[in-house]
Amino acid sequence: MHSSGSSRAGSSRRSNHWLQVLLPYTRLKTHTAGAIEALKHLYWTIEDTDMKSVAIRGLAEQLTAEGRPEIEDYMTYEYKGQIFDMDEMAYGYFKVMGYDHPELEDWKISALQKLGR
Repeated sequence: MHSSGSSRAGSSRRSNHWLQVLLPYTRLKTHTAGAIEALKHLYWTIEDTDMKSVAIRGLAEQLTAEGRPEIEDYMTYEYKGQIFDMDEMAYGYFKVMGYDHPELEDWKISALQKLGR
């Protein structure tokens, strides 16, 4: 299991840095091979867990198999950030893509609990 490797203190400063790095990529056409490649590259170069979640969310929204390795890697992190509900994202991605995963039911339960269901 991964840990974030960075403390939450100073996270805002690092997040602002990565927002500036990510900004040019937001101007890409989003559902292209270039966008997938850029998101994968960002995932492996960014250390901040919250900013990794942005790349992972983007990969999940591509609905392609190319993002699966990064999504699976990210879901092993102990701290998954606070920007998105990553359990809901992973559950949705794996269900829509028709993939099985040993944690699929856990992600579903977690997402539903967060919704109060």
